[in-house]
Amino acid sequence: MELKLRLQKRLLDLPINARARRELYSLADDLDVEYKEIEPLLEELCNNKILIKKTEYICNTCKNTIILTDSMLKELMKDADYLECEECSCSINQKLNKSGFIYYDIVDMESLISW
Repeated sequence: MELKLRLQKRLLDLPINARARRELYSLADDLDVEYKEIEPLLEELCNNKILIKKTEYICNTCKNTIILTDSMLKELMKDADYLECEECSCSINQKLNKSGFIYYDIVDMESLISW
């Protein structure tokens, strides 16, 4: 089966509340491919506003994590170069404090079905 169809089927099969299974590396493992093979397809889905990409950031002090879209990140950082941790109020650098996990939430189910 073509990779695009396998990815589409996997995204549709996952429950909406299964965020961990819609993580880049988990999806690659599920499809038994390298993450670099599905990354362009996921980016295409994001560009078409079918999925929304969310990045996880981690506080170095308390290890609390926060998951944000790019637009949410810009909104929170409009007056500063860093995020403030909700737990300990320490600074979270958007470039240095990425956990490495990237999640994809479905925005438009109908478009995903017809993709």
